[in-house]
Amino acid sequence: DGRVFRVDVRLRPHGSVGALVRSADGMLDYFQTEGRTWERQAWLKARCAAGDVQLGNSILDRMQPFIFRRYLTNESIADLQALKRQIELAVAKRGESEHEVKLGRGGIRDIEFTVQFMQLLFGSEHPAVRGGNTLHALYELKREGLILDTEAVPLTNAYIFLRAIEHRLQLHGDLQTHLLPSDARERRRIALSLGYAGSLAAGALETFEADRLKHTNRTREVFMRLFANLFKENQGTDSELSDQLLAPEPDFAQIARLLPHYGFAETEATARELVDFSREGIALSSPSRTRKLFAAVAPKLLKALAATGEPEQALARFARVAGSLGAKGVFYLTLNENPWLLKMTAELAAWSEFLTSILLANPGLFDELVDSLMTGSRKSEKHMAAELEQIALSGDISDTLRAYRAGELLRIGVSDLIHSATLEQTQEELSDLALVLLRAQLAHSLKEQRQRRGEIFNAAGKPLVFSVLALGKFGGREMNFGSDLDVLYFYSEDGATTDGLPAVSYFAELAQNLSRAMARATPLGTLYELDARLRPNGNKGPLAISLNDFKRYWQEGQLADWERLALTRARFAAGDEGLGERALHLLRSAVYSPLHNTAVLASEVVAMRRKLEENADAFDLKRGPGGIMDLEFTAQYLQLLHGPSQPKLRLANTEQSLRALMKAGVLNHADGDSLLQTYVFLRTLENRLRIVHGLSSHTLPEKTEALRKLALRVGYADDEIARAEEKLSRLYREHTARTRAIFLKVCR
Repeated sequence: DGRVFRVDVRLRPHGSVGALVRSADGMLDYFQTEGRTWERQAWLKARCAAGDVQLGNSILDRMQPFIFRRYLTNESIADLQALKRQIELAVAKRGESEHEVKLGRGGIRDIEFTVQFMQLLFGSEHPAVRGGNTLHALYELKREGLILDTEAVPLTNAYIFLRAIEHRLQLHGDLQTHLLPSDARERRRIALSLGYAGSLAAGALETFEADRLKHTNRTREVFMRLFANLFKENQGTDSELSDQLLAPEPDFAQIARLLPHYGFAETEATARELVDFSREGIALSSPSRTRKLFAAVAPKLLKALAATGEPEQALARFARVAGSLGAKGVFYLTLNENPWLLKMTAELAAWSEFLTSILLANPGLFDELVDSLMTGSRKSEKHMAAELEQIALSGDISDTLRAYRAGELLRIGVSDLIHSATLEQTQEELSDLALVLLRAQLAHSLKEQRQRRGEIFNAAGKPLVFSVLALGKFGGREMNFGSDLDVLYFYSEDGATTDGLPAVSYFAELAQNLSRAMARATPLGTLYELDARLRPNGNKGPLAISLNDFKRYWQEGQLADWERLALTRARFAAGDEGLGERALHLLRSAVYSPLHNTAVLASEVVAMRRKLEENADAFDLKRGPGGIMDLEFTAQYLQLLHGPSQPKLRLANTEQSLRALMKAGVLNHADGDSLLQTYVFLRTLENRLRIVHGLSSHTLPEKTEALRKLALRVGYADDEIARAEEKLSRLYREHTARTRAIFLKVCR
């Protein structure tokens, strides 16, 4: 007549070699003294089935302290993960990973292990999640806030779907099987029995397979995130630290004892700060979940912070970042899943108070930052302009522009900080950002000026126009963090408003209002300082000049050689493009007019360079011997010398100018390549100095500790030959010595 049920008693103490029946006290004694993690997992599903119900329930009650310890140790977690790996390896050896409904990839066992792990992890503090029913446990875990909807829903749907397949497989022939048949017709039969249908039978099978793949993929994703990848690398000291942080009442002295292993001082203050990381500040988030997720990532986090060379400072900033982002648990889980993101966040906290402050003031930017880093996307000037046009349509745009600048500086700065962008890309994006913000503010300031003063016309009644030219780093698209904008303001010609206000006053007022609007400090910060001191006659001259005024200044011989050097960097920036091109053509005509005495120019360039060097520190990256100014003056001198006869040399960008000079045969390739290497080296150092506080800084630190921090930010590392700071110092001496020699040779 067959059998009623198969009965498996191998889960008793000592397994198949143990006594089939033993006393309640004997069994409890075994579990308290010899019980293993997998047995705790198995007892999660225990319930009284037959016999003396009172005795059965009493045993279950007495087993609760064994099943649900005060906290799950790192060793216990590793045991569970090892058991699951063994199961998967056995299935893989049979070639059944993709077709086994129960033990295969994304199968029923993935769901059960995830749920049971969560029960063991949280069950001591959350009794509601205890119990043998998987779907009920999933519901309670979600209700207690221990797993998210995006985790519970896929697991629930997949569990129901996969159990239905299992039932269909076992109904056929009453076999204990979980393996989908390889024969397409047999699989089609399973699909049809589950309710799949189509105009053709094959359609039902295809739909079934697509749904199965969707469920198993989603299950596997949650399984990896919540179980397989948590704590998996924690051994030794890492395991000890995780265990201490998993404990409901951590031992601060014990945590402090472990800190030197990670490069931190052994202080209880730091230990308390670390424990505070695991405390959730949002009422809707589960403190237990946050504590467990932080315990998993803490060892890796401390290692990443220590690798920056500034562990304590980085830890303090990281705490502020984590506290500002809302649900800490989600943040820690994301860091655990993405080692590159953990490294990036640690370096951001350690190396840039400037960028960290932007993130703290705008925590919503974090997701945008992660997206941009994952895609590696860059933004062109047109892209930024289009974005600004969408968000700065009307009204007071000052906060809009500042908020946009903050987001873009964070994106550009972090890409530069983690070396995912080249120096040239960073400079160009910073310059393009400044350009689109200047254009947006100028359009707004022009509108306000017309409303306040009216339109302005020449004698023939033609409207006058206004334009801004960029100079310096802004002109060369070589901006850095904390750079000002060097500009020249031009208007087309003389004229007046209907009230008689002359053009020189009208446009000086416009330029002044534009400068003030860009520099005005608000709760969202400033935009940029506009520096117009390179205009004719400097601060003594009018703020904005007409084309004729500049032409007269040049033709009367007032244009000095130092001004011509500076004007090689000019380009159109904002305002009327037609006027800007005419102004740029006029400037280039003046700058690249034929030289009467090249020897005089050479001596003047050297004299100017010496003068700028007089008050500079010996380790000034910009003005010091062999610094950035040496190579800029070299390029600009050669441009003035050969630009009149070779228009292709009339470039505003330093690197492009050096390449063009080499191509034209004006600068030999050995010297040109050396200058290009020095340019990248010094500008990168300048970047790393400025990105700390977002301020203008050019001086190389003299103290070893500060120099080491800079070297690590740049990307140097210790090796058997030299420490990072020693490498940096040696390279600085070599680069600047070569650059000074080339400068003096070219300008002899």
